[in-house]
Amino acid sequence: MKNKEYVDWDFFWKRVKKHPLFLKFLYFVHLKKYKKILKKINLKAPDVMEIGAGTGAAAIHIQDIYGGSVTLVDNNEIAYEMHKKLFHNRTGSIKYLKEDFTKIAQRPEYNLVMSDGLLEHFSKKEDIIELHKSFTKANGYILIFALNNNLFTRFLELGEKKMGYSDPVNMDECIQLCKKSGLAVVGTVKYFFEYGILCKRVGKDG
Repeated sequence: MKNKEYVDWDFFWKRVKKHPLFLKFLYFVHLKKYKKILKKINLKAPDVMEIGAGTGAAAIHIQDIYGGSVTLVDNNEIAYEMHKKLFHNRTGSIKYLKEDFTKIAQRPEYNLVMSDGLLEHFSKKEDIIELHKSFTKANGYILIFALNNNLFTRFLELGEKKMGYSDPVNMDECIQLCKKSGLAVVGTVKYFFEYGILCKRVGKDG
């Protein structure tokens, strides 16, 4: 029996794989927002972790700009094969853990921990924010991109029902969840179907 929060990621990645031009366009638009929000902080050769990483394109884009190392965590085979095809010529420091990110050892080793399109697939969003924190160094950063809760995304989701559980919250609600978790919000960015929130883990207990 499927649990309430079941998401068919095979369904999602098979569909993405069929539309490579759309994927390139989406990355082009989306990655501009990453660059914009990260200008608010000073990153130098960061150790970056992306949970629910998919192809890893977002984190690798950050590596292209700032250098450093990238650890990608995702247990979907289709996404992993797409990652290998897209980035087979990369010589940078990239590690792909094909595992469930909720079950790996939680050590605060990273300067930046990020996710994109992940939060809305969990009912206990505060637990996912805490999970980001568990991998983040003291005074490190957390970057969460999530689906907007608006008419546009609700229209898009009409075609997503086969994929499974999705419960987006708006940006203001997500900001409050981050603050409740003890994070300092240092920047936000928003466009038609997603928003990004950049937070700082202030000290070991932040």
